[in-house]
Amino acid sequence: MAPWRQTVRVLFAVHLATAAGFSLVIPFLPLYVKQLGVRNPTHVAFWSGVVFAAPALTMMLAAPLWGWLADRYGRKMMLVRSTLAGAVLLGLMGFVNTVEQLALLRAAQGALTGYIAASNALVAATIPRSHVGESFGFLRTGTWVGTGVGPLLGGFIGELFGYRQSFWFTAVLLTCAGVLVIFFIREPFEGLQAQKKRSFLAAYRMILSTPGLPRIFSMSFVESLGRSMVLPVLPLFMLALMGSTAGVATATGVLLGARALSGSIASLYVGRLGDRIGHGRVVLGGALAMTLLYLPQPFVTAYWQLITLQVLTGLAAVGIIPGIGALISLYVPEGSSGATFGLESSVESLARIIGPMLAIAVVSWLGFRYVFGFVALAFVVVIILALPLYRVVAQRNEGNIPT
Repeated sequence: MAPWRQTVRVLFAVHLATAAGFSLVIPFLPLYVKQLGVRNPTHVAFWSGVVFAAPALTMMLAAPLWGWLADRYGRKMMLVRSTLAGAVLLGLMGFVNTVEQLALLRAAQGALTGYIAASNALVAATIPRSHVGESFGFLRTGTWVGTGVGPLLGGFIGELFGYRQSFWFTAVLLTCAGVLVIFFIREPFEGLQAQKKRSFLAAYRMILSTPGLPRIFSMSFVESLGRSMVLPVLPLFMLALMGSTAGVATATGVLLGARALSGSIASLYVGRLGDRIGHGRVVLGGALAMTLLYLPQPFVTAYWQLITLQVLTGLAAVGIIPGIGALISLYVPEGSSGATFGLESSVESLARIIGPMLAIAVVSWLGFRYVFGFVALAFVVVIILALPLYRVVAQRNEGNIPT
């Protein structure tokens, strides 16, 4: 077996464990806030928003620094840091006594973790360019499966053992992921002297001046913005369609799980397709499909219609997310994969902060249904940004990547 294939297989297990671990605690975080002594419903809503938003904010600020350090000292080291730091912080969350302590640890989680950016940088630096789409698609499958299994597992553990024990279980999962990286990942890292001497600002000036990368970062921002707008309103829209609270949680769980399952299956094939026909074309096709799937959602009249369309978006999304990662890996300046994916992680985090706030504003002004129309509009913007990249394939050195 080629060394790079072993790396991808180990990273698949790491993505599966970390995605399951981080998503495991999501279903009961607001309930944990109440358990920590917050009783007023308004205060529960406020602190729930804080503990959800804090990691995205701190990750946005910290990710470029970790990416720069990865290029200087090794991407594997950053992946070990992100998994083991997550294990320590999630374990500590099971011991907190106040909601303020929980919020601080969640903020630290965002600042010290970021396994996807570290993993993407490692893939971009070690995987042959003709297989980057296949590799990103395979890893995305691990993330989809982990994200689908994690909330179900978290709900079961929380009900059976308690919320605190769920954090400790997550810490065990993340520790296992870190151990896998330490013992089974081999990074042929030779620190480039030019990169070691390049300052933080110089590294990012070089990345932002690389033709093509600013466009791809813009695509990543708009795509993440669109996806994050849906999350806070989906359960509320389901409630409006069903007319009763009975079964809403179950229906939403089925929706998210089915969407994750459809995405995990499609990821295995779409990445390879991008390696053959061009990642720009795959991203363009995925964005077009997302637009067509979101356009009818403001007009649905039954919850099963919404579930069906949302599950189909899981299939369409796999053309965009791994495709953007593969495109970045083709454009990344030599020796700067860590800094490049660190900046991309920061851009995504900013979108995840703005998206929910924008969605709530649209709901307040216009209503739930209009949010899905705005999401469709976001993917129209992705189409426009992707059009110049539709010919991009793996052989960058042959000069066929447009600027």
